[in-house]
Amino acid sequence: MSDGLELFIAHASEDKDSLVRPLAAYLTRAGVKVWYDEFSLKAGDSLSRSIDKGLATARHGLVVLSPAFLTKRWPEYELRGLTAKEIAGGEKVVIPVWHNVDVQDVLAFSPPLADKFAVRSKDRDLEDIAAEILRVIRPDLGQQLSVLRRLLRRPGPDAEIVHVPATKLGVMPRPKVVEAEAHIAIRAANIVNTLGRANPKVVGDFMTFVADLYRDLHPEVELRVWELITAVFILVDGMTELSPEQRERLVHLLVMISLDNLDELDRAELPEHVVALTVEKWLTFSDVVKNERVRFSTEGMPDD
Repeated sequence: MSDGLELFIAHASEDKDSLVRPLAAYLTRAGVKVWYDEFSLKAGDSLSRSIDKGLATARHGLVVLSPAFLTKRWPEYELRGLTAKEIAGGEKVVIPVWHNVDVQDVLAFSPPLADKFAVRSKDRDLEDIAAEILRVIRPDLGQQLSVLRRLLRRPGPDAEIVHVPATKLGVMPRPKVVEAEAHIAIRAANIVNTLGRANPKVVGDFMTFVADLYRDLHPEVELRVWELITAVFILVDGMTELSPEQRERLVHLLVMISLDNLDELDRAELPEHVVALTVEKWLTFSDVVKNERVRFSTEGMPDD
C-alpha cells in the first residue's frame, strides 16, 4: 500500500455531522490513517479518482449504512469497490456501521451485507463505536483503549480535529457504580496517585480511571501497560531533576511511547538526555514484562 491507508470511510454526506466527521477525527487522532473526503480531497482533485485511490490503497473500508446511504449513488459505488476487494483478497475488508437502520433496511439493500457482523451506533457514544472499530483494524491500539481515551479526551491541534469541537468527542458519563477486583483497585490507586500528581489531565481521577479500565475487554492488559508507564516514570523522575512542567511532559511522552507513537520523541520538549533515558528504560522494562517469571540473584547480599 503506497499511502499506508488503513481505513476508507464510505458514507452519505447527510451523516457527516451526526457521526462520520467526529468519528473520522477521533480515529485520526488515535493514529489511524483514514481516507475521509474532508481530510483527503484538495481543491481541483477528481472525486472519482480520489475514491478509486482510497479504495485501492486502504486496508479496510468502513461503510456507514444509513437511510441516506441506501439511496445514494457514490456510496453504493464505494461499497461495490470494497466488496470486490474483499472477495479478491479473501480477507475481511468491509466493516458495516448500522446508523439509524435496522436489519430489514439492510436486507432490502444487500442481503450479504446484512449477514455481516456490524457495529451499531444506536444508544452508543463515539468512544464505544471507535473502540469496536479499532479492535478490528488496529488490534495493537484496541488493547490499550483506556490509554487512548485519556489522550483523545483532550482537545488536540486544530489540524487534527478538523472542525470538530471537543464537546463532540462523545465522552461517556461516569457510571454510578463500578465493581472492581480489590487488587485492581489498589494498583489503579497507585497509578493515579503517582502519575496524576504529574499530569492530572492525562491520568484523571481514580473513579474515571477504573471505570475506563472496565469498559475494555481486558482490563488486566490495560492495567499492566499503565503500571509499566508508572514504573518508568518513577525511575526516570528519580534519576533526573525535572520541573513540574517537565514531569507533566514526561507522563505524556510515556503514554505516547506505549502507543508506539515514536514521532512524539521529537516533540517532547524535554532535555535530550531525559528522552534518551526514558526510551532506554522503556525498552528495558518492556523486555522484562515479556517474561512470565524473572530471576534475581542474591549473591553478594549481606546475611541478616
